[in-house]
Amino acid sequence: MVAVVEVVVTHDLDLGGVSRLSALLDDALQLRPERIVVDLAGCENLGAAAIGLLVEVHRQTARQGAQLTLRSPSERLRRNLSLARVDRVLYVTPPLDPDDPLPPLQADADFAQIAGGHLGTETDDAAA
Repeated sequence: MVAVVEVVVTHDLDLGGVSRLSALLDDALQLRPERIVVDLAGCENLGAAAIGLLVEVHRQTARQGAQLTLRSPSERLRRNLSLARVDRVLYVTPPLDPDDPLPPLQADADFAQIAGGHLGTETDDAAA
């Protein structure tokens, strides 16, 4: 069992982004981690479909005895979550302090990243 799976979102979660995120979160759930972290620091727009997906993944992780964490959403995204009244259900952490160094991903053997877990544009994917 994996302790933490992290998915980093770098673009808006519109319908195309939501379908990609859904596939990544399905992969993450298959690992049965203790926690799934969705990093939203690079996401500027979170639509209703994305909020619905995150609520569903929250339910699935809870059934597995795990936790879904939304990390570093902007004030705008936090407002969207509040307006949708899901900020009372979803676990949301504040933005990371840019002066705090992040530990390297390889530092923890119980930490996994989903292959292709970086959500970018189609041109980002084609350039890789």
